[in-house]
Amino acid sequence: MSGFDFNNTIYQTPVTASFVDDSAMNGNSGSGLGNVLAIIAESKNLPPFTPVKFSSYREALAYPLDPSETVLLKALEKAFAPSAEAAVSGPDYVWVVNPRSDSQASLVLKDVGGIDAVNVHANLYGSNGQKIYLAIATGTLQGTVSRTVTIKNSNIVGANNTVTASNIISDVFTISYAGSATVATVQTVLLDDVPHLQVTVGTQQTDLSFAVYSSVGGLLEALNQIDGVTAVVKNAILLTKATDRLDAVTTAASLTASGGVTVRSLLDAVITAINTLSPWLSASRTTAAVLVKEPVVFASKALTYTTSVLPTFDQWQMAFDALKNVPCHWLTCLSDEDNVHQMLSAHVNYMSDVAFQERRGIVGIPSGSANDDALAKAEALNNPRVSLVHQGFYDLNSDNLMAMYPPMVLAALLAGMMCGVTAGTPLTNKTVAVSDMASRLRNPEDTDVLLPGGVLCCWRDYQGNVRVLQSVSTSQNADNFNQHEMSTGVASDYVARALREAVAPLLGAKNTPYLPAQLKAVVASRLKQLAIPEPLGEGVIVGDNTSPAWRGLTVTQALDSNRISVQVSPVIPNNYIGISIYDVPYTGTSA
Repeated sequence: MSGFDFNNTIYQTPVTASFVDDSAMNGNSGSGLGNVLAIIAESKNLPPFTPVKFSSYREALAYPLDPSETVLLKALEKAFAPSAEAAVSGPDYVWVVNPRSDSQASLVLKDVGGIDAVNVHANLYGSNGQKIYLAIATGTLQGTVSRTVTIKNSNIVGANNTVTASNIISDVFTISYAGSATVATVQTVLLDDVPHLQVTVGTQQTDLSFAVYSSVGGLLEALNQIDGVTAVVKNAILLTKATDRLDAVTTAASLTASGGVTVRSLLDAVITAINTLSPWLSASRTTAAVLVKEPVVFASKALTYTTSVLPTFDQWQMAFDALKNVPCHWLTCLSDEDNVHQMLSAHVNYMSDVAFQERRGIVGIPSGSANDDALAKAEALNNPRVSLVHQGFYDLNSDNLMAMYPPMVLAALLAGMMCGVTAGTPLTNKTVAVSDMASRLRNPEDTDVLLPGGVLCCWRDYQGNVRVLQSVSTSQNADNFNQHEMSTGVASDYVARALREAVAPLLGAKNTPYLPAQLKAVVASRLKQLAIPEPLGEGVIVGDNTSPAWRGLTVTQALDSNRISVQVSPVIPNNYIGISIYDVPYTGTSA
């Protein structure tokens, strides 16, 4: 088989592919989908290279993100509420990916013999982990050995920041001896690097390997085969417990003592308590925890955190790659570095053209950049799927004081706006929920140069409202609506996704002579829906009786493939309104 030759690409894996020809979109010649935002941003507390989903700004605050991360917090706040206009909402949810390989605060617990027995680490990444405290105290139960575990999370204010498990016990079984021998002892020993329970009765020594007797039930059967020895489980449920989870009997203990010898698994019980008491900590045995006993008692200790370093180029790339397997339509990065912006540009191109998951992005360059700098950076990107902003803005911070936020935060806000409007709706003239712009552009002196040059601009009008002037991409082809107007490109993406999803159930169907007609009917039905104006329909493609929204639908069948071709008219924005007023002098006569 030679594969499927479509749009200059040979596909070997069965696929529903699409191609948009926008050559006829030249202006001189004639939220179901798209509501998910991804932000790649450094964070002290998010796991590295792992998309974390936030459905609201409140949810992000509860995570908790570090309060010092004002840029990320403001970006999330503005992405979810980018405009005061009723027709503009925000994304359904936001993915945040941390490109910084941060560590988790940790603590090593010793057993009563001084051996490093338990590794404890915070489930939070970064510095907030060191605000979690752990304490282990002696239990108050009589006749046994017990522990009380307390965990406090100082990241949380109030009574809910402390959890306690009191009087943890884990007596597994007792072993005793009633016979004529004057000496009967039990001890846990290490033979050939394998723990054994060694029972000595008189001159007879029995070594029971934990590798052979891997469960408590099997070990007890073997113990009860020794003359005069009786082993009794405390609870039948414990018969299946692994013997390597037992606390060691590190010194020979007499089996003739009153009540015999109790073998416990208190270290394992404390580990379980740490893991289940709260979502804040995780605990596991160390590699050295072989012949260990119950954990040592200690007062409250904070976990230790090692400061991380800034992300490398490869780590930024790993963060972008982490988004390949999650649904996402708009993307931004809280970085003003050119190489990171180029990564974003390459990512949206790959996901759109190769993976058929159309994506678009907005980036922000350094604060204080001159107009010429912005134009040069837009020209360097020159991507119809990427917009660029160079203005920061003023807004109230968490202390209710006015603060300036860099252009990268405005990029997150505008990406949230694009998620919050229906496909094909431009941001032109939409208000932006900020107090003021950090740099006020001259309209039209500055904007007449910036907009055609691929710089997305916001402007404070004479009534004090901050508005988007035009939602343009960095494409240097200002005459092509699909490439220059982000909203038209989004409409085109929407049509491509909608048609692929419509015919996807027929991928793998029998390629009969009737299949082309079925494909044609499915596509025609979906196109009719796309052409119905809002609010009754989606209004993504437009037309009338003379110039229909779509035309020329054909399906060509050959071997194991079907090629669908159709011409559509994605909606374009109304960017200009001209009003002609003809003044004439008043003339009249007196009655």
